[in-house]
Amino acid sequence: MPWPWISPILEDNPYSRLRFSGEALPTLFRIAHDEYHNTEIVTEIVSFSKILGPGMRLAFVKGSEVLIERMCSWQQKVNVTPDCVSQRVAAHFLKEGYMNPHLSMVCDFYRPYLERMLAAMSQYLPPYIQYSKPEGGIFTWLWLPEDMNADLLFEQAKKHKVTFIPGSKFYPSGQEKHNCLRLNFSFSSLEQIDTGIAALGSLMHEFYA
Repeated sequence: MPWPWISPILEDNPYSRLRFSGEALPTLFRIAHDEYHNTEIVTEIVSFSKILGPGMRLAFVKGSEVLIERMCSWQQKVNVTPDCVSQRVAAHFLKEGYMNPHLSMVCDFYRPYLERMLAAMSQYLPPYIQYSKPEGGIFTWLWLPEDMNADLLFEQAKKHKVTFIPGSKFYPSGQEKHNCLRLNFSFSSLEQIDTGIAALGSLMHEFYA
């Protein structure tokens, strides 16, 4: 059972296997397993839809056997029966050793999109905008000046066919921060990334003028 003074952790981890550069970081589940010899503190959930195929609405869980049994029981109540075909496809894919070569191919495909977005942000965004330079995943994070509201910027950006996720959506209710946002680089074309970031940069200049 989990240690009584530690709250259980649910690790939502759909992206960490998409790594473009640098060394892979250990998951919380791996740290708990290797350093604390405990597999009950952290429950790790991984979606195949991000690493195998967008249409594959299938995931797997690592953690406490008791908790996973209860999760499966609840899942059966929700959808009665899972997609057995997708499960067999994913199981065969893993068994035959196709996953690592596939992940390497996916990373090679996405890497230019990240590089293009970073280049576009360096060129078009105002100098007072800070942003992360991720080594993996499919998003980058932007920090705006403290008095600049990304929720309001979002409403203006929509009018120019530019969209993003305001950072306030990632904070607990009542503790939101409004001067940050998340951008995705895996969906748009390279040309759309340039066009979108240029438009966003212009809006930021106008918004903060």
